[in-house]
Amino acid sequence: MKYHTKIILHATDFSNNAANALEVATDLLHIPSSRLVILHVCDLPTIVNNPKAEDAVALENQRIKNATEKMNKYIKQCFGDQEPVAVPEKEIVLHSSPYKGILDAINRIDPYMVVIGQKGHSNIKDLIMGSTTKHLTEKVHCPLVIVPSFVSL
Repeated sequence: MKYHTKIILHATDFSNNAANALEVATDLLHIPSSRLVILHVCDLPTIVNNPKAEDAVALENQRIKNATEKMNKYIKQCFGDQEPVAVPEKEIVLHSSPYKGILDAINRIDPYMVVIGQKGHSNIKDLIMGSTTKHLTEKVHCPLVIVPSFVSL
């Protein structure tokens, strides 16, 4: 029998509910050979009036830089100085859709499980769960842990 690293993927929008989901994901690190990957999907910058290609690249780089700063702040806020023994890996991707960006990452990384918050910062929320969460429940091929928005850990 061959043992593989079990990746626990936590997709975040840096919301309070995502922070609760990160705590749950961290609690799952007791699973042997597990590691935590924290993923954030940035919206692709919209280009108005067809600026030059250099401007588009600069906008994308700025978006990634801003998200990296938010990711570091998020991790510091969630863990303080007590990061888990298995230090989380950080990944930031640009995509036109958060749901599709997460799904692409899931297909690329092939995680053992995905841990997400039920609702986040989305302006348009479904009555029962966030639209990204709802789409993921229909497409994800691995266990999906959904942390309800009312959970206080």
